[in-house]
Amino acid sequence: MKKPSYLAALSESLLKVTIEVNSAPHRADQLLLEALKKQGVQVSRNQLKKWFHAQQVLWNGRAIDPSFELPPGTIEIQLPQIDCLQQGAAASIRGSFLPILYEDATLLILNKSSGTPSAPQSAEETETAVGSALATFPRIQDVGDQLLEPGLVHRLDTGTSGALVFAKTQAEFLRLKELWKKRQIEKIYRAICLGSPSHDLPLRLDFPLAHHSKSKKRMIALTDPKMSHYRGHAIPAITHILSGFKFELKDDSETLVDLTVQIETGVMHQIRCHLEAWGAPIWGDPIYGKKLDSSPAERLWLHAWKLKIPLPTGQWIEIEAPLPADWPHST
Repeated sequence: MKKPSYLAALSESLLKVTIEVNSAPHRADQLLLEALKKQGVQVSRNQLKKWFHAQQVLWNGRAIDPSFELPPGTIEIQLPQIDCLQQGAAASIRGSFLPILYEDATLLILNKSSGTPSAPQSAEETETAVGSALATFPRIQDVGDQLLEPGLVHRLDTGTSGALVFAKTQAEFLRLKELWKKRQIEKIYRAICLGSPSHDLPLRLDFPLAHHSKSKKRMIALTDPKMSHYRGHAIPAITHILSGFKFELKDDSETLVDLTVQIETGVMHQIRCHLEAWGAPIWGDPIYGKKLDSSPAERLWLHAWKLKIPLPTGQWIEIEAPLPADWPHST
């Protein structure tokens, strides 16, 4: 059968992707995403869908559907040339510069410092928590589902310090991601906040969150069911304020409150947005906080303090990231 002319012309400028199908047939789209990742090509699922829909994914010179089951063996797939070739994350040039809070055969937990990004934006950015993890355990490069986030189970904002979890095997990565999704990880934070809310503690905040209508960097708390100026859909979010104590800075310029906070969910900027909506924005928060002319904050005073995680054996471990040496206190 003669190859259609548009396919013949297309095949001359295609990217060839080799896929090893080891056993039973698998969907072409799933295998292709995995193979592209291994070859250092960053492609979104939406882009892949567009190529399938436009009949630009070829096997043996014929366009295939995303659900097409590829047979066992070595398969060569052809795609449009891709300009978004991307290398994976690289180890820090400083080596393992973040303290290790816990490590075993499948799990690595680092104490991230404020100002250190969780993951890089490009392969050239090495001084991140991911870079430190790679310096500690290079084989973590093959774990996870993002080239620039190998092994990274969750994220902390750049300004937030504290416990950050990495999986050292793919099986552990998938297990931990599922535990996070099912809210089976206990996560407790400390936050230095402005103001002194009069509410009794403990207190539960459950305002849904949503993306700001005009800013990609900001979330909003939907404190009123009638609120409609936001992007996307409302996202459930639950924050528990467990306890807190007031104190003054050494120069008596401001009264602050040190809060212990537990989160059930893990929505972007959840604690920061919820506390701002409650009337106690985190000191030093450039998005949700307020500037203090008399006592400017040097950082976002939010710290991922404690984690309680079940191991594959069924045993639970409790991890505590010590408060930074410069954590504000009443004395």
